[in-house]
Amino acid sequence: MENLNKYSPTQLLKLSNDICTEHEILKKDIVNITFEIEELENTLNMKAQKLQELEKNYVDIIEKLNG
Repeated sequence: MENLNKYSPTQLLKLSNDICTEHEILKKDIVNITFEIEELENTLNMKAQKLQELEKNYVDIIEKLNG
């Protein structure tokens, strides 16, 4: 951390407000990215489940044809 003694109280208040603003923006970005990840994860899980169902159906069909 830099030496804060060289700043006036008004400058320190401005720096503090800037930090709070940037902090809130980053928090919102993190939350939004987390939601995007959850949506992608849900989509991936649904597609993986569908893939497993298709593979099972394929194996069942091949077994029936060979049986």
